[in-house]
Amino acid sequence: MNEASPHFMISVFPNPSNLSTVNIEINSDILEMGNISIYDSAGRIIQEKVNQSATNLKFSFNNLPSGFYIARFVTQNGSTSKSFVIL
Repeated sequence: MNEASPHFMISVFPNPSNLSTVNIEINSDILEMGNISIYDSAGRIIQEKVNQSATNLKFSFNNLPSGFYIARFVTQNGSTSKSFVIL
């Protein structure tokens, strides 16, 4: 699930996290609109933000169980993903 584009990459911090909020940073050579989705370990979308061009987003994970998650950013030009852990 990692189809890294030469144009952008994604960072998640803190990782692992025991906080209710996780920062997701998108580093890009060009400003692109895209969708960012958060998946649980079973592949279900648990949160999604559509038509995002922001480079630093905050996701709140109140009431989510500890576990392994994946953040995926998709644009017209490709996609990239990053795994992270909620403690």
